Amino acid sequence: PSAFTFTAVTDAALGSTQTSNSITVSGINSAATISISGGEYSLDGGAFTSATGTVSNGQSVVGRGVASTEFSTTTTVTFTIGGVSSDFSITTLAQDVVPDVFSFTDATGVALSSVITASNTITVAGINDATTVSISGGSGEYSIDGGSFTSADGSVTNGQSVQVRGTAAAAPSTEATVTLTIGGVEGTFTITTLADTTAPTVSIAFPPPASMTDGGIITVRGTAEDDLSNITSLQVNGMDVTDTSDDGSYATWSVSNVPLEPGDNTLTVSVSDEATNTDSSAASVAVRRDATLGDFPDSSGPLLSRPLSVAVDYERNRAIIGDRDVATLIAMDLDTGARTAFSDNSANPDLLPINVAEGLLVDAENDRMFMTNPVDEILYEINLISGVRSEISSDSSPDTAPHFNQSLRELIFHPTDSDAVIVFDEWSMVQVSLLNGSRMTFSSDDGGDHEATPDNVNRFGEVRRGEYDSIRNRFLVTNTNSLENGVFSVAFSDGARTIFSDNTTPNSNAPLFDDPRTLVLDETNNRLLVNDNGIAALIVVALNDDSAGERSIFSDATTPNEFNVPSDPEEIFYDGNLGYAFWVDSGLDAVLAVDIETGERVFVTRGDSPE
Repeated sequence: PSAFTFTAVTDAALGSTQTSNSITVSGINSAATISISGGEYSLDGGAFTSATGTVSNGQSVVGRGVASTEFSTTTTVTFTIGGVSSDFSITTLAQDVVPDVFSFTDATGVALSSVITASNTITVAGINDATTVSISGGSGEYSIDGGSFTSADGSVTNGQSVQVRGTAAAAPSTEATVTLTIGGVEGTFTITTLADTTAPTVSIAFPPPASMTDGGIITVRGTAEDDLSNITSLQVNGMDVTDTSDDGSYATWSVSNVPLEPGDNTLTVSVSDEATNTDSSAASVAVRRDATLGDFPDSSGPLLSRPLSVAVDYERNRAIIGDRDVATLIAMDLDTGARTAFSDNSANPDLLPINVAEGLLVDAENDRMFMTNPVDEILYEINLISGVRSEISSDSSPDTAPHFNQSLRELIFHPTDSDAVIVFDEWSMVQVSLLNGSRMTFSSDDGGDHEATPDNVNRFGEVRRGEYDSIRNRFLVTNTNSLENGVFSVAFSDGARTIFSDNTTPNSNAPLFDDPRTLVLDETNNRLLVNDNGIAALIVVALNDDSAGERSIFSDATTPNEFNVPSDPEEIFYDGNLGYAFWVDSGLDAVLAVDIETGERVFVTRGDSPE
């Protein structure tokens, strides 16, 4: 035949089948042989074959072959017709592992040390083979096609999606840059933390917002926080405080011997951070210095005459005080100490009067509180909004057994039954249903009107108040009598009683219990605070296993100082929500606040001027 040629194919996909251009056989006058190597041919559009055949003048011939699976590689298909040969070459495309340029949208104003994922996802384009992918900076990680995030080197192919994330800096107004590299092309994701334009926040844990003292100095203690910068300065009335935190953050701080002028004083905290944000009045409290210890905050409202009990209604920012002589429940504002009548005998003229409010317990969730009246042996429910009282249980209602004994004292919530309370009833602990008022002896000897439960071992003398120790599944209860002044441990499982701390257990070292009235559990410091009326003191009783039951003075006439000396303390209240405990003193006609860290005392309300 006449010479013939095939057009070469370039940039063929790897492994693809490529078909040549069509040629027409010419220059022969009889059939000629046709053969092919490295491919197949088709005559006049017929089926492709690699077998040797014959071709006639004027017939068309098309060939095809398979491209190499390697980049930039040529494969050749050779046609031979009647001894005349021609090649059809197929060359694969060159490898390209450098992608098109990509970018991520930066994040600004993010929280310190937060993990931030870029808002956009990029799609890899412009490559024809798998290429490397790596990430660096900002604790960066990447995810391919929504898979798990990783920081390890990997590979990515054309069309896959990639998302990145990184960790913001720990300082304000600071950038952290994550760099994603694909086939040598870099894309950055910059995370910028928010600017610090706010001064640190400060709160005063002690003294309370308004208080009175006869002392000329006072300790101020509190907390501070700055989420963005380090605190560089904190002062109270110009005095530098001591950072009592473990990490230099001023998370807790205190300053001693802050001077007080006679009359009203304002103690103001100023604070600054390393971003130069300053608040010159970040927190403040009012302290009145009054050597005569008159009425506080004033002489208006019902005057305290013989306060016995206190509980806190945080929802309405007040303490509720039970006063025996006034026969009224008095509401005291937590910020000012001002007193108003909350529930008195005019609230329910059809019910027995409030002659002694021995125990108070607030149920904030249900807008109610409970009160024990030892004179009339009644457990009341009182609406915290209206002050209206209703009877829950008495010695004759809903039945007469088991009897309440002569003196109902304090009460606490049942540890596992939200519809019951535990009432401390002189010689016993009685479980009372809040649903129907029914009573059940929880722990008692055979004194009074109760049978021994579970036995007569370690008999109660005059049980006053207890707390549930959840860690050791027991009650710790104050007991007052001539034989067993101290604290009993009462097993929650069966009510069995053991001596936890008395004047010989675990040792006979001072201080000795004289008339332990009430106690509170200070879980943070793993201790009890016991109010002893006989020595007018708060006694620390250790709960640590290696020193359990050991006693020391926490606050009395000389500890930690001689200011605001207690006289006839009746009850202590502490639940961990405030930086101080309330201490009711019937001899001073007052409620004091006792710093839970130092034992210092100030008055928060006082209502019967000294004659």
